[in-house]
Amino acid sequence: MNEKQRLILLDLKLTNDQLFIAPLEWMMIRSNRAVAEGTLDSDNATKSTLLREYMFLRNAYCAISDKLDGRMPLAYVNFVQLLVDSFVLFTPIALYADLGEFSVLA
Repeated sequence: MNEKQRLILLDLKLTNDQLFIAPLEWMMIRSNRAVAEGTLDSDNATKSTLLREYMFLRNAYCAISDKLDGRMPLAYVNFVQLLVDSFVLFTPIALYADLGEFSVLA
């Protein structure tokens, strides 16, 4: 994304949960432009496949009914945090055999 596209996104009057529409439209415009320029094949199969995939992306996003359904369960987040903390804590201990006293810096 370049600076111009970022500014366009910031100027849109959409709610935060509908900002996905702009990049999806940009992808559709770019693929249509590629077909018009001859970069992509201009047969009906290519056009219908691209349109079907774009609609699949849009439908997959819209299938999340609200913000609460799209969140991760709290237990999963806590479990991942526990794994990361234990990894960070035990890495220097595991590296002590190879690095010696330099494992504290790792």
